[in-house]
Amino acid sequence: MLALGAPSAGAALEIQQVQETDELGVALLRGNPVWKVVEKVGSERWDATWTLRSDGKTFDGHWVHQPGGNSGELSAFAKITSLRGSNIVVDRAGLGRYTGVLSADRTRITGRMSWAGGTWEVRLEGGALGGNAGGKATSGVAAPSATGRTPSSTRNPTNGAPTQRSLAGQKWRVVETSGGDRWTAEWTVRSDGRSFDATWSHSPGGDQGRLTNFARIISISGNQIRIERPGLGMYTGTIAGDRRSIRGGMSWAGGAWTVTLSETRLPDSLP
Repeated sequence: MLALGAPSAGAALEIQQVQETDELGVALLRGNPVWKVVEKVGSERWDATWTLRSDGKTFDGHWVHQPGGNSGELSAFAKITSLRGSNIVVDRAGLGRYTGVLSADRTRITGRMSWAGGTWEVRLEGGALGGNAGGKATSGVAAPSATGRTPSSTRNPTNGAPTQRSLAGQKWRVVETSGGDRWTAEWTVRSDGRSFDATWSHSPGGDQGRLTNFARIISISGNQIRIERPGLGMYTGTIAGDRRSIRGGMSWAGGAWTVTLSETRLPDSLP
């Protein structure tokens, strides 16, 4: 994800064509906050997860480099500067630009990096990206109101944004146990509707701390949930019938992971 090079003559979008992303583009992007990204230059490959911040333009990232397996985190490292029709431009401050073209079904992006020969590919975890060159929402995506926000709806099966927004602000009471260790935490769903901040305490010993943007929901399907902990592994769990609690485990440790929602319920699905 830290790849290098100049775009070929056939690059998806020339830099001089870049225009600022309109408010509709920002609203639609918020519905697709998790991007799975692969960059390839020669024999090198960077596999990454980019998470869109609540401003609808800026990304945090977790990456793994092959060969070698080196990995790391990047904070506010890239920003969308243009989304026009099927063309997208993402600025990498101090380095260059990613330019790309959306696939016909608007679930993937392919393109290049201005600082390196090679390819940049994106899979949108939240489903199809809305918007078109005319500045109107595509079928199944509500246009923003006068305030610039997209109206909420529970009748939109093709875009996960309404369901994701419904999770924002939820407080999860979490307990992890492994052997004689116990971590008690409060997880708070960030404004993107998928990522978490947390405060935690450990016993025995009484250590305490905070975590920022440390985990993200990959999917909710029926009574099953998967949450990724980048660089560590996956939480998997079964949601109770009243959808107010979860029981499961962590892929990196034996033991148990339990969640209680204080005031709200989990949705039936979150693709």
